Amino acid sequence: MTRSDGHIAVDSVPGSGAKFSVHLRQVLDGPRRESAKNSPDTVTRGSEVLLLAEHDDSVRTVVGQMVQAQDYSVVEAANRAGALEAVVSADSLIDLLLTDLDMPGMSGPQLAEEVLKLRPEVRVIFLSGHAGGAAVAGGNSNANADFIAKPVTPDQLSKNVGEVLCRRLA
Repeated sequence: MTRSDGHIAVDSVPGSGAKFSVHLRQVLDGPRRESAKNSPDTVTRGSEVLLLAEHDDSVRTVVGQMVQAQDYSVVEAANRAGALEAVVSADSLIDLLLTDLDMPGMSGPQLAEEVLKLRPEVRVIFLSGHAGGAAVAGGNSNANADFIAKPVTPDQLSKNVGEVLCRRLA
C-alpha cells in the first residue's frame, strides 16, 4: 500500500503471524508552528495541588497523569473518606478538587460541599461521562464549580484547570 510518499509492507506466514513495516518520507524542513506564547490554545502549566477524587482506578490514573504532565501536584482519592482525609491533612493544601459526579456512596456535588466546608477557597471541577452531567453540576450551589465531559483530552483538561485556577487569583 502506498500513500503520501510512504508505504506499508506486510509479510504474513500462516501460523506465524504477520509483520508490518511502515516507511514514511523524511521531512527535513516541516511547517513552522506559531509560537506557543501567541497561540490561543496554549496549554496552561501550574504548580498548584489538585485533589482527584475518582472511583475508577484506570480513569483516576489517566487523568492524574494528564495533570501531572502539566506540573500540577496530584493527590488521588478513590472515595469520600480518602478525599476528606487529603483535605484535612496538614501537608496537603488543596487548590482544586477534580471529582467525578458519580462517586459510590456520595455524589461529586455532595463531596464538594463537604470539602468546601473545610476549605472554602478550593475550586471545583466535576467530571462525568454521562449526558446531562453539566446540568447536575450546574445545579450545585458552588459558584466556583465547573464541568468537564469525559472523555477529555490532555489539552482540554489543562486549559480548563488553568482557567479555573486563574479565576481564583483574580
